[in-house]
Formats: sequence, structure tokens, C-alpha cells
Amino acid sequence: MIKAVARIIGYGLLAALVLLAVATAVLYTPSLSREAAVARYAAPGSRFLDLGEAGVAHVRVQGAAAAPPVVLLHGSNANLFTWQPWSDHLDGIRLITLDLPAHGLTGATPAGDYSRAGAVDFVAAVLDRLGVERAVIGGNSRGGAVAAAFAAQFPERVAGLLLVDASGLYTQAYLDSQEGGDDPALIYRLVTLPGVRHLITRLTPKFLIRDGLESAVVDPAVMTPERVTRYYDMIRMAGTRRATLARFGGALPPAVDADRLTMPTLIQWGAQDQFIPVSLAHLWHARLADSRLAIYERVGHLPMIEIPARSAADVQAFLDEIGWVAPRPAGATPGTAPAPLDEAEAARSGQ
Repeated sequence: MIKAVARIIGYGLLAALVLLAVATAVLYTPSLSREAAVARYAAPGSRFLDLGEAGVAHVRVQGAAAAPPVVLLHGSNANLFTWQPWSDHLDGIRLITLDLPAHGLTGATPAGDYSRAGAVDFVAAVLDRLGVERAVIGGNSRGGAVAAAFAAQFPERVAGLLLVDASGLYTQAYLDSQEGGDDPALIYRLVTLPGVRHLITRLTPKFLIRDGLESAVVDPAVMTPERVTRYYDMIRMAGTRRATLARFGGALPPAVDADRLTMPTLIQWGAQDQFIPVSLAHLWHARLADSRLAIYERVGHLPMIEIPARSAADVQAFLDEIGWVAPRPAGATPGTAPAPLDEAEAARSGQ
């Protein structure tokens, strides 16, 4: 009897090991070298700025060099191509987008600082290298929190602020006061589980990335195969997954000091955002001295991807209102054409 039970247990363990081996073989996700990722995704206007211990920043600059600069920061696990839909609708500006540390083609950094404060310093270093003294700055999700923190730390450098479904006012007390919403995407649940989270450095199948992206929007059709593949390739760039775990492992940063944000601000939010509830939009609006609020029905966490023309039109109107656009020829209609390439970009892109 004892031998029979032992035999059953042994067969069970063997079967479990076989299943684990098969699952590992199926789900194993090899890293993509930085060189391969850069060759695949560097775009016209891409620049790579060596910031020493802060890493090599992937920055994309579009538009006339003399136009007023607008700096846009992507959200968690995203990349600068998040903003490409807006670039097709905004004009009269110099659009600057960048991959934050642990993201995109910037990826892991020698310093390993993936905190919000570190991201603020990183943005400041990039703008210093580009010679940008003052700009409108904005961001989506965590990028919005970084933009707000930058504006609070360097208000003299910020002409205006764009907050798109932005975090930054979260405190633990606020989180505890909120009723639970829909379950977060599987990928976000996994990275918080002890033991399991470290498997993400080896097992990051594309379906997890697709699930996370589709849960961020109302219409999953906007997450095209090309867009999903780009996110997938960026997250598996060598070193990025470990950097991502380090970023998620940090403590919740303090809320941004909204009292220091006196500059004109546009707040944009999807009413059906499952990641950051629309109540945060109203909290930002109540806390800021000079804010405008746009709520979009049937839109989730990514208005710039879900409704690019409409959300960009609101940005264009805001920039026109605060006078942060280049003079237009008589009779020109705002926001109807992409910003022109500057001479360096034109040379690189062959135009």
C-alpha cells in the first residue's frame, strides 16, 4: 500500500515536472538585444543622448527647431511611440518625446534609478542636453506624475502642463478609500506577486502584453498587431524586464505638491479608465489653480491612442490659448497638418 501511494506521488511529481518543462518551453521569452531593438524601432528624429550613469536616452524630436517645445512623457511599460498619433494632428510646435529609464529604447541604466524622482532628474538632463530652457510638459499615467513632479520642482521651466489620465496624487490613504474597480490586467497582477514576479524576467509571452494593452482601452481594436509587437519587443529588450521589476518594487512615492503647480494646465481623462479612475481627474481639477478639464466618454486610459484627433484638438486649443505655438501663415487652420521636420530630421529621413 505504501509503495503504491509512493508510486502515485512519484508519477504525479513527474507529470508536474513535465508540464512545467512544457510550459516553460512554450512561454519562454528570449531577450531582444539593444542593437536589434534600435535597428528595428529607431525612427526619423530619433536621437540617443549619453547621460553617463543615467543611461543612454532615446529621444525623438519632431517639428521646426524654432517652434515652442512641447515635451510628452509616456506611461508605465509604454514608450515614446505612444504619442505618435498626436504628432499627426498637432502643429506649430517642436514635439519632444523620450523613453524614460526602464522603458523603450532607453531601457536599463547603469545607475539603476527607476524612481519618480530619478525620472524627473532624467527629464531635466535630457532638456539640458537639447538646450530647452522652458517648455509645455505633459504625460500619461505615470508619465503624467513625472511631468507634474517636474513642474513642481522646476516651475520656472514649465509654460504649461498636460495631464492625461495622470497618476501623481495617489496616497495610500486615498487608495484605501476607493472601492475596487475591474481586475487589473494579468501582467500587472503577476509583477506584484512574490516568487512569481521574478519569472517575468524569463516568461513574458506576447498574450500577456496584449491583455495588458487591451485592458487599458475601451475598443481593443486600436491595439493593432503592430502596436502589440512593438510593446512586446520593447519590454523584452535586454535588461528591461529586471529594471521593470526594480521599478515595481519601490515604495509608493509621495503625492505631487499640487500647490506649486500654478501654471496653466489641461487635464484629459477617459471616463472608462480602469487603471486610474476618473475621480482622480476631478481631484486634480480641484487642486490646481489654473486648470481645464476634458472628460471623454467611451474612452479608457489612453485618449491619445483611442481618440487621437479629438484629444489632440483639445491640446492644440490649449496651446493656442496660452500662446505656445509658432506664428501661422494667414488663413492657416490650426491642427490640420503634422509639424514639419527640421533640417537635421529631414536629412536623416531622406526628405
